Amino acid sequence: MIEKEEVPLYRLVSGVKKDERLEGSGVAAYNGFYYIVLDNVGDQVIRANMSLDENPPENALVPITGWKKPPPEGYEGIYYSNELGMFFLVVESFLDPVVNISKARVVSVDKQMQVVSDNVVEFEFKDPNKGVEGISVAVRSGEIFVLLLCEGNLCVGGGDGKDPGNGRVLLTSYDDAFEKWVVRSTIALPADTADFEDYSDMYLDGTTLYVVSQSESKIWAGQLDPDTWEVQGGAKFRFPRTEAGVTQYCTMEGITRSQLGKNTVTLVSDIVKSDMKKACDEH
Repeated sequence: MIEKEEVPLYRLVSGVKKDERLEGSGVAAYNGFYYIVLDNVGDQVIRANMSLDENPPENALVPITGWKKPPPEGYEGIYYSNELGMFFLVVESFLDPVVNISKARVVSVDKQMQVVSDNVVEFEFKDPNKGVEGISVAVRSGEIFVLLLCEGNLCVGGGDGKDPGNGRVLLTSYDDAFEKWVVRSTIALPADTADFEDYSDMYLDGTTLYVVSQSESKIWAGQLDPDTWEVQGGAKFRFPRTEAGVTQYCTMEGITRSQLGKNTVTLVSDIVKSDMKKACDEH
């Protein structure tokens, strides 16, 4: 992989200071702009011109309005559906007070960032810190399917969640009677090529599925069969290292299509943690 361009998030929006915590977690592309969600802000998204120029007037922290429930604390992913003309955002997990278990939450908003729907996913996460990390949407014969990428292998935390080669995507559809997203099946990522310890985001572009691993500092790309929902083929690509071969892209979180042309993607990163290598500081 070759880096084309890179800009710190705080430089994209006027009035945001360098020391403000902008924990980038997901990105979607629509109408000449990138829409970036943060995992520490639940009522706003960053809107940034695809030029990635610093502080143009059209860039902003855009409020999400029309809430019927309290907004979440933040998001782990965002996806724009051209077919539906809506954004879909996902909350990693929250404690469902009705049953006292951790579940993911999917929020859909229109182009004006007005909430359209806000519903839980009927799937229990044993570890609340290892829930959903990525979201994509597909429409088949008029039915909406939301694909949700689990952070841990086998959709669990702990040691089992770090067992490479067990990446999973939850295939869900909406149940009108229960007003929830219900898991219809589980899509297995290839054990031989997508053998990561963790999974931080995904992006479905037609039949091409991209998956990012933060801990591995790599991207996997393969084909998703539109009829069987099975993943076919695939290869992984490493983010650029230093001249000494040290990982420098240590917190990659979000992925979407790029304005730079074919075979390019745009990504966002989280903040660098204090225990990470010095090489991570600039990315």
